Amino acid sequence: MDNKQKERLDFQSRNKLLTQVALRQATSNPVKILGNVKVFFLKDDWQSEWLGQEKSIYKPVNFQSLKDAIEDPSIKTIFIPESIYVPVSALSFLCAKASIEKIIFIQGEAPTK
Repeated sequence: MDNKQKERLDFQSRNKLLTQVALRQATSNPVKILGNVKVFFLKDDWQSEWLGQEKSIYKPVNFQSLKDAIEDPSIKTIFIPESIYVPVSALSFLCAKASIEKIIFIQGEAPTK
C-alpha cells in the first residue's frame, strides 16, 4: 500500500471517528420525545456540519420530503437543516404518524416553550 492510499484510509477513519463524536455529543443535547420520535436540537455548528454530511442520515429538501421521511419506515434517522422551517406543533403532528422509532436532529436551539 503506498502512502497516498494510507493517507486516504486515515482520512476516512478520522471522518468516521468525528461523526461518532458528533453523534455522541448530539444525543446529549436537549431532547423532545414526540410519540416514537426522539428530536435532538443541535446547538453547536460543528455537530450540524458533521451530521449534515453523514450519508446514512436522511436530509429532507423541503417540508413535504420531511413529512414523507417521517412516514417512511425505512428511514430511521433524519437531519433537518436550518433552511427548513418546521413549527414544533407541525413536527409534533408529523411525529405522531411515525410507526417506528426514529431520531431527528434539528439544526438550531431548542424552543423555550
